[in-house]
Amino acid sequence: MVVHISDVTPRKGEQWSDTDRDVLPGDGILPLKEGIAAVRATGYDGLWSVELLGAHYWEWDPVVLAQELRRRTQSLMAE
Repeated sequence: MVVHISDVTPRKGEQWSDTDRDVLPGDGILPLKEGIAAVRATGYDGLWSVELLGAHYWEWDPVVLAQELRRRTQSLMAE
């Protein structure tokens, strides 16, 4: 089992789309810290994965993006 950390902006149309997911974790509308706490409260101690589907970030330097995602994930997961 793996828990995915991702975020979204408000839905722009009638259906959710990948463009609604063009946001770094922590910059969207999801209460990620609360979600992480709820998963941990179940006793889960497995893998966590950051998921980012935003086309905007395809242009970023992969090393810079990975470092930013790591920084944000560590901040969100800090107890």
